[in-house]
Amino acid sequence: AALWDQPIKALNPQQLESLQTTQFRARMAANTLEAWLKSDYAKGLPADPMEGTITRTMPSGFFVRLDCNGLEGFVSCKDLEGKFSFDPVTLRLVHNKNGRIFQLDQRVTVSFSGVDEERRQINFKLLEAEDINPGTDDKG
Repeated sequence: AALWDQPIKALNPQQLESLQTTQFRARMAANTLEAWLKSDYAKGLPADPMEGTITRTMPSGFFVRLDCNGLEGFVSCKDLEGKFSFDPVTLRLVHNKNGRIFQLDQRVTVSFSGVDEERRQINFKLLEAEDINPGTDDKG
């Protein structure tokens, strides 16, 4: 209506709720499709080493965005040697014995290890990581 210089009609509460529900469903469908497409594409990735950057950390592991194609995948702490503690203030994973650190923007080398079909999550195996000095918040 605004494009043709006509007054815009106000929506009643029912119409607004219906519009919000429809938008929510459309976003969910788009997100589900995107996750499916990414996980389907990832199945064709070679097992070769790939460079990337840690984009998110959490108690169970960290996400890596690949330089070559922008895909993000998960490296689980279960697949790493030893036990790690998560620091919610610095968003770091710190090895309980040797002090090895994983943090945001850290450079890593990973390989494709599979797709979790239920979660549509791409999984990586850590091959190598840039060393981080435990006394700083920046890359070492």
